[in-house]
Amino acid sequence: MPPSDPLTPSQEKLLRDLAARADVLTRLGRRPEARAAYELALSFADNEAETTVAVNPANPTNVVVFSNFQTADALLRAVTFDGGATWQSDMVGDGDELGVACCDPNAAFDRFGNLFLTYLDLRAKKVQVAYSTDGGRTFAKDAGNPVVLNL
Repeated sequence: MPPSDPLTPSQEKLLRDLAARADVLTRLGRRPEARAAYELALSFADNEAETTVAVNPANPTNVVVFSNFQTADALLRAVTFDGGATWQSDMVGDGDELGVACCDPNAAFDRFGNLFLTYLDLRAKKVQVAYSTDGGRTFAKDAGNPVVLNL
């Protein structure tokens, strides 16, 4: 059998991406709601990146996903209350009550079911903090005194 042609850089990148995706799906296989959230983020046409998934410990069927959009100054938000069977998704941080988001979302629930979201503003100079008391349906920005960490 003749030797095969070497892979092009784009073929190598595709194989690395597929291997990384398979590894993520394997690790998420133990958490069906997290796997559903990951697959949801992959299903949008835009190039989402820096995806964060938060599972509500007070209601594990409530899962929230945030991700960057490549072509919009906003974040993808997807919320489920049935463990991923159905999702409600939209853009947030697109000039709404959260302002205009740039990127780097991170989300986490506390043990009471309050959801906290951090992200960078459009100019990526300030970390923004928002919270939700209804499982991620609505958000308010932290109007209180910000916590400043000197590292």
